[in-house]
Amino acid sequence: MHLSQEITFYYRLLAFVSVFISIGQKMKAKDLKCNKMYWSTRLNKIGICEAYADFMAYMVFIDNRDNGWYHCAELKEVNNDKRQTV
Repeated sequence: MHLSQEITFYYRLLAFVSVFISIGQKMKAKDLKCNKMYWSTRLNKIGICEAYADFMAYMVFIDNRDNGWYHCAELKEVNNDKRQTV
């Protein structure tokens, strides 16, 4: 994939994912769930929570560049109820 195609892809993905992001409060540790999608407010991209402990969540991102432990307050739940058919 060429750089311009990759940038276009990520731009469209970001626009599409923004529809799913909850407007609610920051995540609390008690609300985290494994294998659920969350939006990273620090990195501005979507990831899946693979594990959590206390107030930290291990996130795996779509590009696999920034996988690791993040504070749960930096995450927003992706609301799957707002999905639109494309």
